[in-house]
Amino acid sequence: MDQFNIKYNVTGNHAIAVSQDHEVAKSTETPWWGEDLQGMYPHREDYPILPDEDYERKFAQLRQVMQMEDLEYFIIAGRAATVWISGYFDPFTNVGYVIFPLEGEPILIENFGHHTPTAKAISYIRNFREGWRVKLETFAYDEAVVDALKECGADDNSKVGICGWDIWEWEPTNFVPAKVMDRLRAEFPNVEFPFFNDLIMRLARIHSEHEMVFVEKACGMLDTMFEELEAKVRPGMLECEVWGIVKWVMYKEGGDDPFQQLIVSHPQSAPVGARFGSTNPPMRELQKGDIITGEYSSRYGGYCAQSGHPISLGKPLQEWVDLYDVGVEALYAAVDKLRPGNTFQEARHAGRDVYIKENVYGRLAGHLMGIQVERVGPHEPFEPGMTVALHSWPYSQDYGKGHFIGDTFQITEGAPIKLNNFPEKIIEIDV
Repeated sequence: MDQFNIKYNVTGNHAIAVSQDHEVAKSTETPWWGEDLQGMYPHREDYPILPDEDYERKFAQLRQVMQMEDLEYFIIAGRAATVWISGYFDPFTNVGYVIFPLEGEPILIENFGHHTPTAKAISYIRNFREGWRVKLETFAYDEAVVDALKECGADDNSKVGICGWDIWEWEPTNFVPAKVMDRLRAEFPNVEFPFFNDLIMRLARIHSEHEMVFVEKACGMLDTMFEELEAKVRPGMLECEVWGIVKWVMYKEGGDDPFQQLIVSHPQSAPVGARFGSTNPPMRELQKGDIITGEYSSRYGGYCAQSGHPISLGKPLQEWVDLYDVGVEALYAAVDKLRPGNTFQEARHAGRDVYIKENVYGRLAGHLMGIQVERVGPHEPFEPGMTVALHSWPYSQDYGKGHFIGDTFQITEGAPIKLNNFPEKIIEIDV
């Protein structure tokens, strides 16, 4: 019999905690997922994967910054940042870490051992450590981060920076849990750990031609999704079934879980508070005369897109049509400003001017798209290679009626390119 090579401790009444120094957590050559088991599923070719040259470019960009800032190591933290630098997306956690040395191979700290075969299939980084070390007193990644940093050669005199990006674009510094930061400072008391708050976000804004293929695929999934909704949504269905159609298309087209969908149904005559969608799928039964409003999202190979078209179960009331027409006019007035050197402020003001002219309440909003939603400052200029989700929200004076209208656009050297191909319309269901 082969030697049992996993040490473990038994604590509490029934709890088994895997030791911090067991081989599964430390080794890249284990019986479960070593490189010797090349035939193990899943396979790399079964996933959408960016070419190596894209990751080599990203590595070079980070190392150029490290040389400029005289850094020996970067701790890259946050799920979005981990996807950008490795390609590995872990849907079970918002946490992710990569220890990135100036020289040598980086280490990806993924969730826990059961996810390593998938990480091996997807990730460009081939050096893995388990982050979720099951102990009664903690489920944090603090020990894994410290161990990996030391393994790369860091000590109390090293120059270590922290950069990252989690799932919330408006909190670029909120990507290192306090427990991990406390442990780093305890283990390396003389290291300053400067934060490079928006570095990954800024590097990720400009997409390569290969990344744009993934964004375009995500937009195509949204087109398919609206076609399916137009064909299948009927009175008598539950609203949660609408969400189910959206999910089905995502998986059918080879996508992965996007960030939260926002969908809501309501009678045209009734006020709705969640004008651009509910955050959870209700089990309300759809009725003739309903309007379904939503901000729909997709993700392919880690890259996201958004779109929004209202759905009317039966002929929409004229006041809803009028709101929609003004909303579309405002949207495309803003779209015309999506050019290099212009800003979100200019785009929003162009749409706002339409609402003022038509004496309709409304607003324009938008954000950059790609690895994650990113809300940028109003005065930052657009650059070629960015992708932008732009939204128009026309609503009645009492806030009781309103649409969410929007699509994803690519910034080019000239006019913007609309990446969604579904026609701009209220989707009218014959009932």
